[in-house]
Amino acid sequence: MTVERVLMMEESKAKRMCYERPAREDMISKLPDPLMSQILFYLPTKEAVKTSVLSHRWETLWLLVSELDLNSSEFPDYNAFSGFGDRFLEKSCLRKLKLKILKRKNDKSCVTWWVDFVARPRRKLKHLDVEYLYVSRKRLEVMPISLCVCETLKRLVV
Repeated sequence: MTVERVLMMEESKAKRMCYERPAREDMISKLPDPLMSQILFYLPTKEAVKTSVLSHRWETLWLLVSELDLNSSEFPDYNAFSGFGDRFLEKSCLRKLKLKILKRKNDKSCVTWWVDFVARPRRKLKHLDVEYLYVSRKRLEVMPISLCVCETLKRLVV
């Protein structure tokens, strides 16, 4: 047998071993949900949402995050931003919400509804920070009455 033939056989064997290696066990997915939500908490919102494609187990884990920092300028347009917020808030368990919104004249109103939703008593919101930048100041949104009677709210920045 020639040296070249031996080298080719060894290379072929090494490739087979590489492809036949058993998959490593996913240990992080075995962690309990509260610990997973703490891990996701330390990721930026955009990165936490991206984890939903990792596996079926991860699809909704990012919804357990108790703090959310949303900036409308990080979305392709205002409709994508408001659509994401609408879907997220329905399923979330937020204690802290930070919104930074750049709104134009014809963009749909969403902040009043969002604030009303997270300020409801069973939601237990503690911190709310809303930064609203208007291109046109003709249509200001009104903060809902539920914000004034939210017993768990400790910090409000508008």
